[in-house]
Amino acid sequence: MKTKIDWIGKMAFSSTTPSGHEIKMDAAEEVGGTNSGARPTELLLNAVAGCTGIDIISILTKMRLNPTKFYIDVQGQRADDHPKKFTEIHIHYALEGDLPEEKVIRAIQL
Repeated sequence: MKTKIDWIGKMAFSSTTPSGHEIKMDAAEEVGGTNSGARPTELLLNAVAGCTGIDIISILTKMRLNPTKFYIDVQGQRADDHPKKFTEIHIHYALEGDLPEEKVIRAIQL
């Protein structure tokens, strides 16, 4: 997989994903951006949640289990100084349905 991100001025960047979806990224106005897109760090947390969520649904489906509801809460702690990298990421999975707890735990662990 390969992607290209183009600088479109000030602190803004644009990309078209390999699957054809456009992503715009920008910084907040107080740091020189124009707030014209999501923050890259926001996208990173969403990507972690989405990627693991897809894996969990795939594994549960193979186990012949079908959740009726599924959401993921993600919280990231960042360093105070630049580069403000994530120092911790906590993910909470919440699933509903007729799902044996041990199988859900196993799907999450995998």
